[in-house]
Amino acid sequence: MVYTIRNFAALVLSLWYIITGRVRRSVKRALKGEYILSVYFHNPERKLFTSCLKWLSQKGFHFISLNDLDKIRTGLVPFPKGAVLLTVDDGWKSNKSNIIEVVKRLNIPITIFLTVEPVVNGAPFWWSYVKCAREKGLIQFSLAQLKEMEHNKVQDIINTLKNTIVLGREAMTEDQILDALSDGLLTIGSHTISHPILTNCTDEHVYSEMYESKERLQTLFNIPVISFAYPNGAYSTREVELLKKVGYTLAFTTELKPITPDSFENQYELPRMEVLEHVSFPETICRMSGVWKNSNV
Repeated sequence: MVYTIRNFAALVLSLWYIITGRVRRSVKRALKGEYILSVYFHNPERKLFTSCLKWLSQKGFHFISLNDLDKIRTGLVPFPKGAVLLTVDDGWKSNKSNIIEVVKRLNIPITIFLTVEPVVNGAPFWWSYVKCAREKGLIQFSLAQLKEMEHNKVQDIINTLKNTIVLGREAMTEDQILDALSDGLLTIGSHTISHPILTNCTDEHVYSEMYESKERLQTLFNIPVISFAYPNGAYSTREVELLKKVGYTLAFTTELKPITPDSFENQYELPRMEVLEHVSFPETICRMSGVWKNSNV
């Protein structure tokens, strides 16, 4: 845990939620009612990821796959009690040892939403250039500010930074993903070609990111790709309509709440609860159990 003022305040709030029984009641509802805990990660350490699985298992939860979720959505199987759906965004290189090796050992299904260019070309994630440039004092823009800009302006800044900053591969390779797919525990979804903030892009660019990522992943790994995760959780009705047009079946947001039967009224806006990588484990527990959705810290 990184000790910041924010993290300390969040730790105190999390402990309050735990001590007062709020987490316990939320877990009880999920185990006995119609709540699927939709939990997602980015680039966690192995210890954190393993601790999350251990906590969920000890509380009595079981893990379902993305295919299971689609069967639940269509009514082929009843809505489960005590279910957890695990997803991961981006496809970071360390996911191989910190996530895939762990779920293989424990026989747990998981979905990774891949960003195509970092996997295929070894290109670094664009925000890594921003972080490096800020550390070197090359730019004044924050990452949050760039996420609010038009995509073309952001791309111009990144292209300029590439002339002075050299970064290595950050994502898994095609071969590593193919190996991970071999036992059927891993499902692949799309996280676009280059991970732009879609709401800052033109219609043509959004369509291209959705269509080409789907086609390239299906060609590379010879599997159907039916699911999509919005980069940075940014989307509008335009993105939803384009996903339908391209042929996706499910799409995931970053809304902090569990999946309920009502969630399937719009299968392109399914919620997920993020596990952050540099916060306390009590906060992580609150996030996974669905309590954190009402917190403003």
